[in-house]
Amino acid sequence: MRLFRRKKKADIDLLEQRLDTISDLTRGLGRTEFNNLIEGVKLVFEARQKLNKVKTDDEKEVADIDEIEKKLEKELKK
Repeated sequence: MRLFRRKKKADIDLLEQRLDTISDLTRGLGRTEFNNLIEGVKLVFEARQKLNKVKTDDEKEVADIDEIEKKLEKELKK
């Protein structure tokens, strides 16, 4: 594992593209509009984080099977 990785050109290009998008979105905004935009971005981020935690029925079933397999392995080791 490398502690200090050099940023790849693709990563830098992606960051620059995102910065350009943010710059375009914020150009000409007053303080109130800017604050509303930031609040909206925060809400979108929080919603995305919550949705990432939601599991489908298939994921729940696989998780249950994995848990049972782990318990079985522990019992077999005893």
